[in-house]
Amino acid sequence: AAILGHGTLGKLSGGAWKPALAPARNQIGKDSTPQSRRADLADSRAKTVGYFSGCAGRMFGAADGSDDLPTVITRLLGKAGLEVRLPKEVNGLCCGQPFHSKGLFDTATAKANELEAALVDASEGGRLPILFDASPCALRMRQHLGNRLTVADFGEFAHDHLLPRLKLEPLSEPVALHVNCSAR
Repeated sequence: AAILGHGTLGKLSGGAWKPALAPARNQIGKDSTPQSRRADLADSRAKTVGYFSGCAGRMFGAADGSDDLPTVITRLLGKAGLEVRLPKEVNGLCCGQPFHSKGLFDTATAKANELEAALVDASEGGRLPILFDASPCALRMRQHLGNRLTVADFGEFAHDHLLPRLKLEPLSEPVALHVNCSAR
């Protein structure tokens, strides 16, 4: 698919091959399009954004004592002039993706509902967009929430809202980037 393209591969295989995941931007609620969701984010160019750090980002900090992911992202948002609203009791919150992956669907739904309640509060009833630093969490909550709250994956939020606000200086060393399935 990377070489031939999804459409060509589908035609060559007689329709037997289909991508396992549609692009994350197409996974949001039925009434929402990427353009309308982007407009929601553009309208919220205010100075505040809700931020939820996924379980992995909170649990697996840097072993060398450097800053963990939530600290780095909060600092980056601050440099862009954005105030950050975190959900209360964030350490006990989870989107439910790990439970869903293991077939524990009731637990997954309960965790997503619990996170939703915290995000409603952190987003001032949905007025603020919620930034997720983990694409699987963003995708899971987009599917769970539909259009009830505006959820932004870090990559798309950085592109749309951080790049215009920050002055970046190129690095001379290479950077490794892993784009996971949920982000694609």
